[in-house]
Amino acid sequence: MTITVTDVITEAYYDSSVVARQFETIQGYQLNDGLKWLNQLLGDKATDSGDIPYITQQYPLYGIVGQETYFVPGLIDIEAMVFYVGSVRYQMQYVDRIRYFGQPRANNINALPVSYTYERVFGGCNVWVYFWPQQPYLFNITGNFFMPTVSLNQDLTQPIANANLGQVNTIGTGTLATNQFLVNGVDLAGAYGTAQPAANLAAAINSGVPNVSATVTGNSVLSIASTVNGQNILLSSSGVSNAPNYLTFSYFNTIGGVALNQTYFSQALDQFYIDYLEYQLAERICQKLNFEVPSGVANQLARYQLQISKMAEPLDLVCQKVSTLSGNRAINYAAVSLGKGWTTSGM
Repeated sequence: MTITVTDVITEAYYDSSVVARQFETIQGYQLNDGLKWLNQLLGDKATDSGDIPYITQQYPLYGIVGQETYFVPGLIDIEAMVFYVGSVRYQMQYVDRIRYFGQPRANNINALPVSYTYERVFGGCNVWVYFWPQQPYLFNITGNFFMPTVSLNQDLTQPIANANLGQVNTIGTGTLATNQFLVNGVDLAGAYGTAQPAANLAAAINSGVPNVSATVTGNSVLSIASTVNGQNILLSSSGVSNAPNYLTFSYFNTIGGVALNQTYFSQALDQFYIDYLEYQLAERICQKLNFEVPSGVANQLARYQLQISKMAEPLDLVCQKVSTLSGNRAINYAAVSLGKGWTTSGM
């Protein structure tokens, strides 16, 4: 069953009693106001991840040799973080702010990134890893992410991924080398000029990459959206250091010297969560227009909030016993310098 954003806004106005269900129709300005307030509600959920019952699994992030800090857009909090060596996954240890930034350590060693910490910043989170990677390891993050904004007539039951690359800038002739910039595995090598690089690149994506649609705003901001349900958009770049001709973006850089990947997850909403947003929006409409919230709306909203808070981020109650008599020793800087973090145990 198709449920659009317009349907949710319309029902919310009826629920609030601001608009009579059988005697009035929703006006255009009311739809625009409802859309603005609904996106405000979705943005507000970044302040309390317990109000989001969806966990994004295995968010990929490629490390850069010798780089400690990474920005992850839209990230709220991290439940777990690992890195891969080949096909083997290794757990990373979360370290709190005081220990990570306050304890003494050596900052000139590239080794296995065995620990991490993170802090909320505008638009997402900064993630710090230690030791600094000695190889471009693949990190995977399990955590909560911002709820994406919506638009009128968008079907909330269908997953549609959208990648906003931001401002397109050019150096030289705006040329992408082979394997420098790929979208869903399609190599977009070529010259896109300096006058309209975003429009030219969008045209190449629309004609050469299946299952996606590229659009340009103001001739400089490039966005790519999926046209197939459930189709994730994967951007990747091998990077070319000190390249004389290239394109770069506000949120994605084709220059780096190592493989950079960004997956844009699509997300559809379940029926119960769409209903929850409807009642939340009805309450917000009443607040904005100085109407009293109907008791039925307030009661139903309270029930949804109680149910969702129970299912969001279920607690992991697994216990692990650590012996105080264990003979294992912590990693020291001598071991890291010699063995790059690898240790062996005696038989």
